[in-house]
Amino acid sequence: MSKKWLSFSTLLPASALVFLDQTILPVALPTIQREMGASAISLQWCVDAYLLAIAVLILAGGKLSDRIGHRKTYVCGMIIFSLASMLCALSPNVLWLIGSRALQGAGAAILTPAMFSLLASIFHSKERGRAMGINASIGSLFLTVGPLVGGFLTQEVSWRWIFWINVPFCLVGIWMALALLPAAKATNQKIDTKGFSYFVLAVSLFVFYVMQASVWGWLSLSLLICLAVSILSVILLVRHEKKSAHPFLDLSLFKHSTYLAANISVCATQFILMASVYWAIYFQTALNYTPVEAGKLTVFSCIPVLFMAPMAGILADKISPKLPLALGFLFQIFGLVWVAAFSDASFNVLIVGLFVFGAGIPFIFTPSFSSVVNAVPPTKIGVATGQLSSIRFVAGTLGVAIIGSLYIWTAEYSLKKLLIANGFDASALAGLTHRADATKVIDSFSSGRAHQLAELLTQARIEGFSHLNLMLAGLILLCFAGTFVVYRRKASHHLPESPAEGWD
Repeated sequence: MSKKWLSFSTLLPASALVFLDQTILPVALPTIQREMGASAISLQWCVDAYLLAIAVLILAGGKLSDRIGHRKTYVCGMIIFSLASMLCALSPNVLWLIGSRALQGAGAAILTPAMFSLLASIFHSKERGRAMGINASIGSLFLTVGPLVGGFLTQEVSWRWIFWINVPFCLVGIWMALALLPAAKATNQKIDTKGFSYFVLAVSLFVFYVMQASVWGWLSLSLLICLAVSILSVILLVRHEKKSAHPFLDLSLFKHSTYLAANISVCATQFILMASVYWAIYFQTALNYTPVEAGKLTVFSCIPVLFMAPMAGILADKISPKLPLALGFLFQIFGLVWVAAFSDASFNVLIVGLFVFGAGIPFIFTPSFSSVVNAVPPTKIGVATGQLSSIRFVAGTLGVAIIGSLYIWTAEYSLKKLLIANGFDASALAGLTHRADATKVIDSFSSGRAHQLAELLTQARIEGFSHLNLMLAGLILLCFAGTFVVYRRKASHHLPESPAEGWD
């Protein structure tokens, strides 16, 4: 094995970790809820804390990597990820788990940009495409097996092993990096700390507002203050970035139609993709599947990622990025409508919708990222793709929050109608679809009424799940239209070579 490919192998543990931890946890959430007595909103935070940390820190992680050196940043990120994984595994309660997941996301945000920078430094420009393709394929493999691994560990060992298995990956990755990767020189890269602070405040407080609204109420004074500060932070961020010589966010990129369209398509897909978190929960709580069975079902939405990406890339190169984009949106719409129509169908029937939905993901991501790379000047590729990745994670974070709130609302609406129709006190049983003590509440009734209530609860979850997927199909249809309206618009703005050009 040549030295460069040996060096490349040192980056594989990080790629495995980042992709694996995106899909391994959801199938374990119902078990965690039972063991820890966690509420539905706490389960959402277990997922969202990880994504939110990546969303607000990944751009800063890239700038930090340039400033102190790629290898040093990479190793620091692996250490943080390893420690956070151990803290997750040792969690005595759900709040501890949420905090540890946020720390885990911070580690991922630090090591990911450094990983790609190291990969670019190892290979010549003519070989980078091949190396990045191999790296993406290996990452996609771990993304695919994540639900299966999570389901098996949860059912046969313990959900805590979902986090323990990260530690050997981290230790091997740290040792290989220190032994095989050369130390990179640091640069005088400036970090826009004020812009970074505004960005963190704006995103974090808005996500917090959306997440907690279903519990505290949308007009809660505390949440309205969070929303006001978030909006103010956005205003200050835009004003500051227009004047900054080295902006944290290069807002001039959004004046180009291709870049704006790519952001709409990628963010819409990442948002909708977070429905998979609730699929894994739904398959267990409503259809009574085991964690392993839920993991198998979820895998079918990940499998197409392994082999559809090259096909999407070929179509984008030979015909137009618009063709795979259109196919991707149509695949997603079909998959969501299918799952909505057959929400309580058999395992084999559900597989069809999940597989087609999963096929749409690479058909969106591949042409979107490639069109960005082709549209921006070479000096701005890193900024453009890094910014797109950050905004993508913001969309995913909001997806967990908003889709979770929609699922609770649709299920509760269905349950309320069913309870009234069957002579139950709907007000006394409010929130039953997502309460941690739902089983205790049901058991408090006489055996006949308890059995009836349990059936109504399952029926409400099925109806709510079906309505949720139909709403998401409608949303993705609107984004489909919006993307192509923007693509049709001719770009009238020259993308500047320097970050601040065009704002002065």
